[in-house]
Amino acid sequence: VFDAEQAGLATDGPVLDANLTSIDATSVLEALRHGVVVLPGFVGKSRSGKTTLLGRGGSDLTALFIAQRLGAVCRLIKDVDGLYTSDPHATSGPSAARFVRVSYATAARVGGAVVQLKAIDFAEHHRLRFIVSCVGSNRGTEIGPHADSIALSDARVQPLRVALLGCGTVGGGVYERLTALPEIFNLVGVGTRTNLEALIAEPVDVVVELIGGEEPARTLISRALLL
Repeated sequence: VFDAEQAGLATDGPVLDANLTSIDATSVLEALRHGVVVLPGFVGKSRSGKTTLLGRGGSDLTALFIAQRLGAVCRLIKDVDGLYTSDPHATSGPSAARFVRVSYATAARVGGAVVQLKAIDFAEHHRLRFIVSCVGSNRGTEIGPHADSIALSDARVQPLRVALLGCGTVGGGVYERLTALPEIFNLVGVGTRTNLEALIAEPVDVVVELIGGEEPARTLISRALLL
């Protein structure tokens, strides 16, 4: 773990809106040879030794500056999996479309609430490409010297079609959870003793067996796997 002084993150400019000027790349690279380096963003040290801040969202600038000086790839982790044409969390208005690639100018226009504008300017000045994404996602938006490109494959994913065999104590709990998440699961039907075979013959993606015992559960699941 490095602090700003140990990493040699030197700054100039205003105390609350400083710019990074240098880093002790040798020390950071040496530490990387032995494992993971944790280096907090947003802060630096002035020439007089004062702690300085890099402005609101300054951790973005720290990440891009270090990537540029170390020749590394920068991936900024946010609460969205890229930059969108509008707010993807909005409940009204037109649907938001995700950019696969976007120019610096467009990133500054639509991504100001996601990425620090000063960091985008720094990246543009150095022709630095970087990615905006979120934890657990394999999608993202690459910002760089690109023409804007919108993802065409981000169409809404259809809910999984689920057949539930059995609705006792456990099955009833599963039923409640499935029906509480309609955007993820489409409960095609709940099997009773008289319609179990007909239900697994329906076009479904998942069959959940909660009948209990060996038969007819084993026979029904075997048939479902063969369909």
